[in-house]
Amino acid sequence: MIRGRFPAEIVVEIFGYHLSQDLYIDEEKKKPKFITKTTPHLTLTQVCHKWRALILSVERFWTSICLGGIRGRYSVSLFYKHRKLLELWAKRARNRPLSLVIEYGGDFWENDTSQEAAITLMETICSYSSRMVHLDARCPGSLMIPLVQAISNESPKMQDISLELTGHRSNVDEIPILFLPGSTKLKNLRVEGGVKLRWRTTDMRMCKNIEKMVYHQNVHRLDLKATLNDAYSALSLCPSLKTFAFTVCNSQGFMPPSIEPHRENLLLPSLLCLWLNTVYDADAGPLLVSLKAENLKQLVVNGSLVDATDDWNYLYHFLENSKPRLRALSIIGIEITSSNLVKCLRLCHGIEDLEIDGRVLNNFVASSLCWRQSEDDEEQLLPALRCLFVVGASTKYVTVNELVKMVHSRCARPNRSYGKSEEGDLGPAFPVNPSSLRAVTFVAADASIVDYISQQKIAWGFSENASISRLVETGALNVLVDDYL
Repeated sequence: MIRGRFPAEIVVEIFGYHLSQDLYIDEEKKKPKFITKTTPHLTLTQVCHKWRALILSVERFWTSICLGGIRGRYSVSLFYKHRKLLELWAKRARNRPLSLVIEYGGDFWENDTSQEAAITLMETICSYSSRMVHLDARCPGSLMIPLVQAISNESPKMQDISLELTGHRSNVDEIPILFLPGSTKLKNLRVEGGVKLRWRTTDMRMCKNIEKMVYHQNVHRLDLKATLNDAYSALSLCPSLKTFAFTVCNSQGFMPPSIEPHRENLLLPSLLCLWLNTVYDADAGPLLVSLKAENLKQLVVNGSLVDATDDWNYLYHFLENSKPRLRALSIIGIEITSSNLVKCLRLCHGIEDLEIDGRVLNNFVASSLCWRQSEDDEEQLLPALRCLFVVGASTKYVTVNELVKMVHSRCARPNRSYGKSEEGDLGPAFPVNPSSLRAVTFVAADASIVDYISQQKIAWGFSENASISRLVETGALNVLVDDYL
């Protein structure tokens, strides 16, 4: 129990652990800390008048506001209560910047009156747009429209924006978001689910500090289909981008601005992570080869193509031109041949995490990935590989024996840098090389691979060194096999 003899500064620090400004219970999963009747801000202020006065005197305790998270239909009283809580928090925070999380899952109104109450709540939220530094909004179109208009017109302190449209998306009109020069402090931007992003080219100063952008549209809305031109514009207007994730729905008519026959590629010196997802028959290849990102660490290119029969050279040309020091590469659903894939991997000496499509993992690729004892590390394919993730592995393309050889050779490879351990539980001269393969995952694998590998119906070992089964038992290797995605 806190006694009065403690200095006020110490009591404030103690309260700070309970009244933290964290918006999320789980930061990774973005699970908000919604305001409820058991929220410490409300319970601690009712203990005694001294505690109440002390808590109310600290403005920073009231700067984080999370509203919503209600399951079922929304009533008038609910939105009235949320509006009063918002006004209370904002008043007690005085003039400090505000961080808001708003989550209303869909169009679950009890009646028209409750929808009007929701709009009134949103108008109150919009009145604080000039004080917002963080906004995470997940709500239906009727509530999103006034919100995006407010942050477009007046949000000079905004640093993080996350917008996701919920509810009946097919019935939502197009929603423009125009970030005016007042948002020059914006660093993180995430737009998903049907919110249209438009760029105002009269003054692009508001884009210069954006470091992370995620843009995924509702692929079922024809008027919202994102194009390669949209992605190129975003990349060219945001020179400070470190992470860029974009879903391309239409790749036709790609024409970068001021294109010339011998123009140089778009330089992206700050870009570290690039995610390009494509749906329908879109192809991100033309965009990829128009970029040059020498410092790129992670590249993800996902598509929806069925057969890997054509020679998709875009990846090779990008890697050859940019020469990035990739640490992670994911190529799923892309029409690339096995020979071209191996050629690309030879340009990525430092890759530690590799995700590939099972349709290109044939015997040739598996054999190329095998660790050859007679070759130096520099001559091996992906010498730093630690994690291998395969989607759709099938004996139609690769034999189980070839897979086992590849995995075993990677796990039991010699350790020239670190030496060998003494003979023990893992057999003679088990390598302790920290660069050896440590995780292998096969998802959506066919029955043969699941049957042979998961139930170990064939012997894992192919040499005098420890077998893969022993590596798995001791935790040196993690093998996961599933027949579903």
